[in-house]
Amino acid sequence: MKMRINRTLFLLMSLAIVVLSVIAVSNIIRRNTLATSLENVYEQNFYDVVSNVNDLEVKLSKLTATNSDTIKSRLLIEIWNQCNFTTNSLSALPISHQTVADTSAFLNKLGAFAYINAINLSNGEDITSENTTQFNTLHTSCVTLQKDINDLSEVISGNYNIVNNAKKNNLGDFSSNFSSMQKNSVNYPSLIYDGPFSDSVINKEIKGLPDNILTAEEAKSLLEEKTKDTRITKVVYNGKTEGKFTTYDFNLKLNTGHTAYAQVTEKGGLVLTISNYRAVDTITKTEDECIIIAEDFATKFGFENMKSVWVMQNNNIAYVNLVYTENDVIYYPDLIVVKIAMDTGEMLGWEAMSYAYNHTGRIYSEPEITELQAKSSVSPLLTIDNVRLAVIPKEYLKEVFTYEIACSKDGLSYFVYVNAITGVEEEVLRVVDTNQGSLVQ
Repeated sequence: MKMRINRTLFLLMSLAIVVLSVIAVSNIIRRNTLATSLENVYEQNFYDVVSNVNDLEVKLSKLTATNSDTIKSRLLIEIWNQCNFTTNSLSALPISHQTVADTSAFLNKLGAFAYINAINLSNGEDITSENTTQFNTLHTSCVTLQKDINDLSEVISGNYNIVNNAKKNNLGDFSSNFSSMQKNSVNYPSLIYDGPFSDSVINKEIKGLPDNILTAEEAKSLLEEKTKDTRITKVVYNGKTEGKFTTYDFNLKLNTGHTAYAQVTEKGGLVLTISNYRAVDTITKTEDECIIIAEDFATKFGFENMKSVWVMQNNNIAYVNLVYTENDVIYYPDLIVVKIAMDTGEMLGWEAMSYAYNHTGRIYSEPEITELQAKSSVSPLLTIDNVRLAVIPKEYLKEVFTYEIACSKDGLSYFVYVNAITGVEEEVLRVVDTNQGSLVQ
């Protein structure tokens, strides 16, 4: 009887071992299958980036070689679309946002700059000599980017596994390769293309961070607190980035199954960036609703007195420019850009770098010229629609206290900035209305 029990026990244990082995092998196969699928997705997106950058270089080269406005218009629209495709593919790679921040900004601004010039051509205007020179500079930058990214492609084409290398170190070897590429030699020119003074951060000291230093765990807790009651279900620490800003990097698990990425500054605990790409196929939210959502996020993240001054639509996404406002004065240097999906109102992006660089206490006395005097300095050909006080960035890292005077002429809109102390006209910007929203030149 005892022998029969032992035999039965042996058979049960053997069966259990077989079952566990089958489950283990099945899990290994499933993990390997998932890893292979993920690797294929990453490789596809990477080679899409390579292909698109190569095409961009060719199109920019053609743009500088043709005298036909018809061909220029076609090339400019193709460049705009290609920049959007490239940015989308880049955002789908396992790379920290700051690692490719300059490259992404270059692609975004190149695309918008191309689109503005395409609109100008369609309105019967020529590409100015200044813009032609800018396109030549952009082509030079693109050639360098093309060389660097194709060199990286040579590395990837060997026995290189993006998934495995993305797991190494804090940022991953794959991310490090991109970081080295970006720091190499690409000189990205500055282009102002969306809201007024949206590109005012160039080689500045950082003024907008509080003095307290956070640990990674404190930054994680802070981010969890600020993102509760959103689509974010889990915050996962993903390493530390040393750069102009030292940041703690996080993966944000969403209830949709997607993953977003965020950075919190070590100094001050400021939410610097959030990046979350997805296609937005429909529009159910108005621009005004998106503005309210963006301002609410700013308040939730601890940014007080942030008000919308500009909104632009692109691919059913609202890009809302928020600036710091105090005593009825708007401070354009203290800018935050928020991307809101116009189908659900989900936040797809947050970029507070300009705010982090510039926000500080300022003391401005009352204007020394009246609003009426400021209006009198505006061209009589313009119709004045609105006036408000604004601090704007200027060359050599200066800021100027001005009257912002919104004007119109022949169906076109302008912003004229008159120095509130001296009465000198400091700047004039023109609004370009497109089917994607309004841009500023």
